[in-house]
Amino acid sequence: GFSNEMHPDYTMAFLTISEDLPLITAEIALVLRRSRVAIVQCRVEPSRPAAGSKHTYLLRSLLAAGKLSEAQIALLKAELSALLEEASAGTGSSDVRAVASSASSAGQAHVGALQEALALQQQSQLLLQRQVEEQSR
Repeated sequence: GFSNEMHPDYTMAFLTISEDLPLITAEIALVLRRSRVAIVQCRVEPSRPAAGSKHTYLLRSLLAAGKLSEAQIALLKAELSALLEEASAGTGSSDVRAVASSASSAGQAHVGALQEALALQQQSQLLLQRQVEEQSR
């Protein structure tokens, strides 16, 4: 799950992985990097008594220089869910990387265009907000 309520500056992400998956943390980091999200802090704890692990991430949007937007969260949920399904299917980390990177270029371009548009909109909104604050002084 994701939360913008638990930390004043960053989005928190929680992942529970039910089995030991080699290099899954690196795969998660690749998904975040492609989504223009920085990992501020990461904590991985083993699940006891079963195999697997609990991951907690503090995340910062590189598009908005702060918390992730709802749109970014929705995209990450879908991408991370697909990654974990592929990894759990036993395809192995190299196969998971290939599957994750072989998404259609049209889909990737569309997501990239949406992220760029969102970043521009957020910058415009911030500029307008600053102008309104200056005028009200």
